[in-house]
Amino acid sequence: ADSFSGAIRVHMSSLRKKLKAKLGYDPIQNKVGEGYKIREESDR
Repeated sequence: ADSFSGAIRVHMSSLRKKLKAKLGYDPIQNKVGEGYKIREESDR
């Protein structure tokens, strides 16, 4: 993985932690080969 991919991973990890602390769940879903998707609590 290049440094850009590593930076994205670090940023997404930080964002996930903050959202999970606020919402009580991780709303970010990662689809391999597609990207990221935000899901609502009802989609869990």
